[in-house]
Amino acid sequence: MVHPEKEENKIKKVVFENLLIITCLLLLLYTLVYQIYLVEIVEFVKFGHELGVLSYNLSLSIISSGIFYYLVVYIPEKRKKRKVRQVINMRFEQIESQCLFTFRDIQKYSPQKQLIVEFPKNVEGFLLLCNNMKLNSKPPDYWAGSSMVPLDNWYEYFKYNFRYDDKNLGELYKYSEYLEPETMQLMHDLSSHPIRSAINQYHSSYETENYAKEFDSLAHVLYDYLITLSKFKQDSWM
Repeated sequence: MVHPEKEENKIKKVVFENLLIITCLLLLLYTLVYQIYLVEIVEFVKFGHELGVLSYNLSLSIISSGIFYYLVVYIPEKRKKRKVRQVINMRFEQIESQCLFTFRDIQKYSPQKQLIVEFPKNVEGFLLLCNNMKLNSKPPDYWAGSSMVPLDNWYEYFKYNFRYDDKNLGELYKYSEYLEPETMQLMHDLSSHPIRSAINQYHSSYETENYAKEFDSLAHVLYDYLITLSKFKQDSWM
């Protein structure tokens, strides 16, 4: 969903640019007609010549302003946005991919992996997938971009996830001027998601508290975290 105020500003900008182009083309046509035809007509109203010269010079000024806007503002802005779009979409894709990678890793180690083969459409399916899984058990090795990192438990696994989230979010915040308010809110929701504090709490107490070992205990908040990751779609910020 696009913020109404920002969408209105976009529409106003498009209308302004189109109006500027049409105006400049019409004025260009007028200056050609003036030089070829009107300038030869004998003055038939008082100050007609002066008004013609004034309108001609004013038209040239507006045309010059339109060309200046096009060369100095419009083209550079389009080029910059095209480059920024590639960076933002790459980060969005990486965040969204974390959802699928995490789900596949959980599925791979789940006793119920034969029952849940695709990302669950509701939390009940995810609860089934997490049934009888232990957070203090060994997860798959984590791909850290250049090598595989062996991990001792799922707490460490998720903390690595959070590091990559923060890295991607940090890059996205550099281009906040291009992002929708809803996207900024989504980024905030991801950076402050309850799963972070839950993992830290469970990690610090799993040796004394049985609930802190169970995937089931945080399946709801983990599912919501994965759903949040999946909302970062390419071009959703445009």
